[in-house]
Amino acid sequence: MPMAGEEGATLLNPGEGTYVVTVTDFVGCPAVESAATTYVGMATIDDHWSVAPNPFQMRLQLSAGRAWAGGEAVLMDLSGRVLERHALSGSPVSWDLGIWPAGTYLLRLKAQDGRMSSAQRVVKR
Repeated sequence: MPMAGEEGATLLNPGEGTYVVTVTDFVGCPAVESAATTYVGMATIDDHWSVAPNPFQMRLQLSAGRAWAGGEAVLMDLSGRVLERHALSGSPVSWDLGIWPAGTYLLRLKAQDGRMSSAQRVVKR
């Protein structure tokens, strides 16, 4: 069954279940279908964090709760490739990302014990 609103190039953490991605060249005409992929739950920290401004031009301001202290922020491209890491020594953290081209990126936090936040989209203008 199609997932409402999920028609873009990236689907972030759809939740537990089995999913198949279908790419079409026009409405209703499947061109490529992926193998079924099963997602299972992951240990995550439900401690709030935020980033501003979003979209940004050169710098992000990252505010994170105590659970993230001593961990790191991880910037990834849309394929999940790690581009840059930044230590979370306090909050808020100002992070200069001026070297990266305009586009959409994914940002996750990683705690000292290895637990990860869900990914958040950030856009560089």
